[in-house]
Amino acid sequence: MSLNIDIEAHLAKKPLDKILDSFRIQYQYHFPSQQAKIFDNPKNFDKCRAPHEDLILKLIDYVENSFIKPSKVKKLLSRLQTIKSWMTSIEFDMTPFEPVANLILNHATDLEIWNSLMQLVDELVRIMSATDEQLDELASESIYRRVVESHDGLQMNMEDLKQAMSGELEGSVFVNVIGFWEKYFESERKKKQRNGLIEKFVELSEESKFKFPAIATEDEVWKWMQVIEHDLINAYRTPSDSATNDNGSASEERFGLAFAGAQFHTLAAGKIIGNQTKRQVDYFIKKRNLPIEDKHHWRDILVVGELTLSSSKVSREKFLQLSVYMREVFMAQPLRHFVHGFILFEKDLQLWVYDRSGPYSCSYIDIGESPKILVHVLVTNMLMNDDELGLDPDVKYEGEDLIVHLRVPGSDELRKFTLDPVPISQQKSYLCRGTTCYRDRDLSCVVKFSWRICDGHSETELLEMAKNVTGMAQILGSLDLVRISKLREGLLFTKTMVKDTRPTEKVMTTPHDFSGDIARIPKESVNNQLGRKRKRDALQAEKEMAGSSKKARSMHENTANSRTVISERLARSGNNSVGEKRKTVGDAEVNERMKKIQLSSNSGLAAIDNTAGRSSLPGSAQNPTKSIANVRSNMSNAGKESVTKSVKMVKTEVINPRDRQFTAAGISPYGRPIDKFRSALELIVGMSDAIKAHRSLVMDAKILHRDISVNNILLTGNKKTDKLGGVLIDLDLATLITDGKFQEKAQVMTGTMQFIALDILENSFAATGTVVTHSYRHDLESFLYVLVWVCINCGWKKGTNPHQTFLTKWYTGTAKEIHTHKRLFIKIDKFEDTLSKFSPMFEDVTDLVEEFREQIFNSQKQTRTGSLDDPNKLYEPIIAAFDEAINSLKESQSTPPENPRSIEPVS
Repeated sequence: MSLNIDIEAHLAKKPLDKILDSFRIQYQYHFPSQQAKIFDNPKNFDKCRAPHEDLILKLIDYVENSFIKPSKVKKLLSRLQTIKSWMTSIEFDMTPFEPVANLILNHATDLEIWNSLMQLVDELVRIMSATDEQLDELASESIYRRVVESHDGLQMNMEDLKQAMSGELEGSVFVNVIGFWEKYFESERKKKQRNGLIEKFVELSEESKFKFPAIATEDEVWKWMQVIEHDLINAYRTPSDSATNDNGSASEERFGLAFAGAQFHTLAAGKIIGNQTKRQVDYFIKKRNLPIEDKHHWRDILVVGELTLSSSKVSREKFLQLSVYMREVFMAQPLRHFVHGFILFEKDLQLWVYDRSGPYSCSYIDIGESPKILVHVLVTNMLMNDDELGLDPDVKYEGEDLIVHLRVPGSDELRKFTLDPVPISQQKSYLCRGTTCYRDRDLSCVVKFSWRICDGHSETELLEMAKNVTGMAQILGSLDLVRISKLREGLLFTKTMVKDTRPTEKVMTTPHDFSGDIARIPKESVNNQLGRKRKRDALQAEKEMAGSSKKARSMHENTANSRTVISERLARSGNNSVGEKRKTVGDAEVNERMKKIQLSSNSGLAAIDNTAGRSSLPGSAQNPTKSIANVRSNMSNAGKESVTKSVKMVKTEVINPRDRQFTAAGISPYGRPIDKFRSALELIVGMSDAIKAHRSLVMDAKILHRDISVNNILLTGNKKTDKLGGVLIDLDLATLITDGKFQEKAQVMTGTMQFIALDILENSFAATGTVVTHSYRHDLESFLYVLVWVCINCGWKKGTNPHQTFLTKWYTGTAKEIHTHKRLFIKIDKFEDTLSKFSPMFEDVTDLVEEFREQIFNSQKQTRTGSLDDPNKLYEPIIAAFDEAINSLKESQSTPPENPRSIEPVS
């Protein structure tokens, strides 16, 4: 790898002597005989690996300390650190070390050795990537993980966000989806107006201003789009278009009248407010009836587009950039069902829809020969109503309030909730449950909206089962709104459509889902260990067709049966084209054969076109005078014809992507997150009450929470009448212990990354051994991490906390790195250092935290894990320690608290 510096001059000033001398000494010590074949399957691996591990360690030290500008070697250092971790965890092949070892032993020049070392680094990274893929394959019949991550856009630049999105979206992106065009751009609603405007464009297309620019720069394309809106749409639409709905009634849509949208773009960052960081957006549509202002707001944006003169070979980068924008839309409009978007690569158009299960698209559309397709898209987007734009129809806006009606538990009665429109909390990730909470203005409660995974019991059902548990949130009303499967009705997905979002240099990063989506864990359960070889052989036979993501299987459990696929050559002419399946390989993309997929109505089979050119799409047929609808009809009929010699039979699998249910639930009481305490006493009382609620949840209601975090413990001791100082909330990831599938579900890694127990975290990277089943003890361990986190993170004046870097290691890096960091800080000989990081206001809490740690790990000498048979043997001493701490804090208070209850533990 290149460092973009004069390495020869650098080596002259900073030679490699210490590294090379150390390697020669180690080599001669371990291998006095020059005939020792240490690079060819050594018998004593531990002995042979020592010089090579030391070489990497010394190289890391050299890179860290000898370069004046560390930024120049940041990437190299990161790769070396990853290699070091990899070498200490696996019996690696030493053959790649042979060239550099020979150069060192033969006293080659520093430059020759350095170049060989860089080649070694590249080779080891390649080997690690291959190893990761093998582990993915071994894990495909194993368990899953669901993890909540926190990536805050306020702290990340665009490149960081794109990298985060790349991991978050892995396995959830579909291209060339069957039925996409027909579902979103051929609807019968407004068909007359749409087709009339397109026909008018064809009439005017010879005029220079209506001709699509020969050189499709962003500026020229935007000017052309303005012509389409102002000189075509506004000039030729009928007056009734802006006044009535299809049935002739007056429009009551939130975003204006029938012709809802207007086009906008920005020329500089910061022109759109209400976002995490400043963005410049090439194209967007927002409601037409808004006042014209210098700045726009993300809450008003309906459709997002990217315009670039670059070819579709850079589609990965532009796709990730569009995904970052979509994240902003969902942050500003958290109740949005889905969002339309597109990317225009010079003259290649790709249409996208983003929902909470991931993005999906149609094939590429070549608009060079037929720009009326782009006119069709623009007109359709601006004609869309609330439902077609993905806006939530169940939430009404009355002045400054949000109004939602939820069903009272056990009856058909609907209760009205009047909500403050500003969320009190919401998830910042895109591909997640999208949990968002609003405070009710009249009732002492919150209404929580979330996209829960459709497996097992819902949170509402579990809260009903736990209604007698003291310290648990209570359900006041709920309503199931819409499912992803309903939103995607009419679309067909196959495994070959999954797009890999990872770059070539696959960095091992913290798994991103944070919500409920799943990624495979490379570790087998006890029952599966004996069948490991059989699984590996079976998995090898089941490898997907080129272009599929390695993790596609894990993201989509509910697969249908395999279907035979018909490959058919269709007649085409010139450059008329539409779609292309592309396989991501790093930042470049390998163009595969174009694949036009249709579902045959009479056979139930999918037809895949494998011709080398681009396939025809509605609107790009040979006869440009035909309507788009006619062309689509002709193409659909082609699928019904008999199979000819050009047809080949291929097996693929039709799948149903992971389904989610959008749910609203009114939950009482209203409270503050645990990190919004007013005193150390209030914090400890709230934690104590939450732990007692957890005990009752496990032992009485037989429910395991599995997502203990700072966001899921509320402080409620606001009034003298309050009986509790804290309550436990959020059963979205909880599971019923008496469920017949509990063992399977409890082996799914769930939770918020910062607070996941060591055993459960280890499940995500350990390739061998027993899979640990999530238990009550792991939830209690998460309580410990919450307490330590709050004591280190809070209680400082703004900007003065010296330990933020320490805390970021709890959720950044690889799962193994996070595990290593946690295990290190929780060890008894390091725990004093951890306690020293507490803010001054928690000096009187350190004894409690030490006792809590002692009870969880059951040893002062090691971080022993596991669970006791009788939960009370662990709960009772922990609760007793909290009670003692509460009494001690009460005695030390110089003035009585506002709420007398807040100093009395709940029995």
